[in-house]
Amino acid sequence: MRKKCRNSRREVLRNFPAFWALIPLLTVLLLALALRPGGLLLPACAAQTKPVPAGDVPASLPPLTLRTPSDFVEIDKKNGTLFAENADQLGERATLLRLFLPENQAHFYNEGKRHALTRQLAVYTIKNPEGTPFDKESASLLGRVLEEGFLSFDKVSPPTLRDSLALEDTLLQAARNGRNVLLDSRITENLHLFQYQLAYSLMPGHDSTIADDRMVTSLTTIMLLVRGHIVFICASSINTQAPLYDDAAWTRDAAQKYMETLLADNKKN
Repeated sequence: MRKKCRNSRREVLRNFPAFWALIPLLTVLLLALALRPGGLLLPACAAQTKPVPAGDVPASLPPLTLRTPSDFVEIDKKNGTLFAENADQLGERATLLRLFLPENQAHFYNEGKRHALTRQLAVYTIKNPEGTPFDKESASLLGRVLEEGFLSFDKVSPPTLRDSLALEDTLLQAARNGRNVLLDSRITENLHLFQYQLAYSLMPGHDSTIADDRMVTSLTTIMLLVRGHIVFICASSINTQAPLYDDAAWTRDAAQKYMETLLADNKKN
């Protein structure tokens, strides 16, 4: 049975397109509620294009500088299907800007070994229905919608976060029980950071341990306002063996480092 379950895990990674894109997709669906006519940011009457008074030029978004982080390789449209699969999962509300794989995994992708990929870093943005830059108020409202997506998650206490052994035990128990966990969050006027773990069964109805049929993924999602753009940075790591803590730490480190680079490269002159 164990061999069969391990094969199931491998087949999911091999055959399910853009596996990691499910989380950005969930985020975009939540945010779409705020952007739809009658939602938080867009009143019903705003669904129609607003006329622009003569002589007025709508504000435009400045381009963003998006560098490839050290120890990563950029995957774009020229590198096979992974970029397109991630982009397609996002739908019309969002645009995938950059997709990166760690250098130590990029060669697996180049060799066609999709099942060997476990980590990636994605950067995407959402579109303002009015076609204008987002402001701080809009970013704050969107952040609140994003927060609602984590209300049902189990929470980790601060003492547990400071104890790696206790945290590992908490993550393992949540994975075995199929529970989603919010490890940490940081919310400011311009930034929303969520570090979390998802767990789900590859064989619904089959009572087994995490080693058998649980797919466990650690993620850190950062939403921030940069020069009128709402930017999402999403680092994800699929766990193939314990410890789970390492995956969680990797996603937070990767997302935060990219955020720091992004902010530094896009300071207003």
